[in-house]
Amino acid sequence: MVSKNQIRKSGAALRDFQGSGRSVEALEPEEVGALSTAVDVVSDYRASFSQPLLSVRMSATSFANTLGYGDEAMIAQRLKRLPRIISKLERITTMNITTMGDIGGCRVIVPGIEAQRAIRRHMERQWGDKIRDLKDYVAAPKPDGYRALHVEVVRNDRRIEVQLRTQRQHRWADTVERISRRIGIELKWGQGHDDHQVSAFLRDWASALALLDEGSEVPDELRDRLEEYLGATDGLGL
Repeated sequence: MVSKNQIRKSGAALRDFQGSGRSVEALEPEEVGALSTAVDVVSDYRASFSQPLLSVRMSATSFANTLGYGDEAMIAQRLKRLPRIISKLERITTMNITTMGDIGGCRVIVPGIEAQRAIRRHMERQWGDKIRDLKDYVAAPKPDGYRALHVEVVRNDRRIEVQLRTQRQHRWADTVERISRRIGIELKWGQGHDDHQVSAFLRDWASALALLDEGSEVPDELRDRLEEYLGATDGLGL
């Protein structure tokens, strides 16, 4: 059995190689062998999240059904791809792979804020001390405007992240992903300047959607700013 220390070292080796700028062709034969072994170790570790992830997704589905949101909730799961794992290790240098909380991820999209809060309370009751971390990005949004609840639960010694979003929060986050791919800037990782027009628009749009989630009106001043960005507010769900 591969130890956690070996897994950590393998993750660090892949991170260091990616950050070195070297190509595989430039490596010595023994370095290629070591790198290949590191890939195998990390790939096997990644695969070990499959069953715990499925178990968490089934629990989340059960919670939604129990609370009466089963017909409206959208629940999906994914394993983080190996290049994404390595990139995150390179981006967050203090992290090691065995403490990465989102290799296995489950996303729960619910109609609105009341459903989001109800499922969160149910998760806290049912999972109890199995919850390792809870980040409330609804009460304290990220600087870019991102809102959601992230619940990290341990299942079979594996950390699984549950992203609990309202439909409006998901629409915003999905749009950010698509814009990032189109313009080549990872907006969700803080790339781009604070005065970047796209970033400013996304923050304002996130604020408007959050007001609607809470049942409040969007102020005319905020609507006017959004219209200035796009020339209209059609398609923004306002």
